[in-house]
Amino acid sequence: MSETKTDTFSQYYRIRADECRETGSLFRDPQARAKMFKLAIDYDLKAKEAEANEHEKSIENELRKLVGLAAPAFGA
Repeated sequence: MSETKTDTFSQYYRIRADECRETGSLFRDPQARAKMFKLAIDYDLKAKEAEANEHEKSIENELRKLVGLAAPAFGA
């Protein structure tokens, strides 16, 4: 497993998925390969979920900034 620094959970999960695919491709046993590829798919799904959460948080942060900028105008 690599020690690559990631900024987001989605990046972390994508890297893990790639590692599982890489490792699985080295296995000769079909069952072991299948398990590694299944893990890769699971990590890909986690990455998609994390991406959606990150996008949602990004939108929330942008809205907070806008509301924060607009707040003095409403209070005046």
